[in-house]
Amino acid sequence: MEQVIHTLIQQLADSNEDVRQGAGIQLIEMGESAVMPLIEALAHHHAQVRYLAAWALGEIGDSRAVQPLIKALADDDARVQDWVARALGELNDEQAIEPLLALLDSQQASTRRNVATALGWLGARSVSETLCQHLTDTDPDVRSAIAEALGKLGDETSATDLAQLINDEDDWVRVSVVKSLGDLGNPAVEDALVTALSDNNEWVRYHAVLALTRIESTQAIPHLTQLMTQDPSDNVRRAIAGAFNHL
Repeated sequence: MEQVIHTLIQQLADSNEDVRQGAGIQLIEMGESAVMPLIEALAHHHAQVRYLAAWALGEIGDSRAVQPLIKALADDDARVQDWVARALGELNDEQAIEPLLALLDSQQASTRRNVATALGWLGARSVSETLCQHLTDTDPDVRSAIAEALGKLGDETSATDLAQLINDEDDWVRVSVVKSLGDLGNPAVEDALVTALSDNNEWVRYHAVLALTRIESTQAIPHLTQLMTQDPSDNVRRAIAGAFNHL
């Protein structure tokens, strides 16, 4: 068994993607017997082996990997940091919260994005305030990931900060924002959600309808009535039809 695991870990460095993925999947399927060798692989000289080992450890979900992965957050390769962050999110251990928060200031946008995603998975509402402070990140993918994380965390008080991005220049940031505002269900952002009904992106409008339905907004009824006949999107009109069953 040890030799098989060793061979599979070496294959993580293979130039053939199918070989790498096949080896990773087999290691995951081996479960706890592969955990310690994979932990050792976090120090492998080849960065590709390190980040695939992190991925496999996250999928296996063994708590023995938490501290080694936290240590691996200091890796000098951004890809490794990215996959380590995601793995820690999947392991769902609060020990990872502070080390992950420290990487929200990483120079690598991909790392900041994966850290935000991981913090959302961890589900600790205590990080909401810090995430809100990073909603002005220069990278739209990071802003979107933070918005999604805040929705998952469920801290209603973060809704007012999140609503500041209702007019973000990036379409998918606005989609993430409105969707998360719906998840948070805070009536304090009703005005922002009504504004989103006029967005030029149909999915922003769609999720704005759902969010307004969730907070039972009576203010939105005239706007929804107008959109019911004028909105060009079938998806939005269907959402409005469903909203009228609840408002």
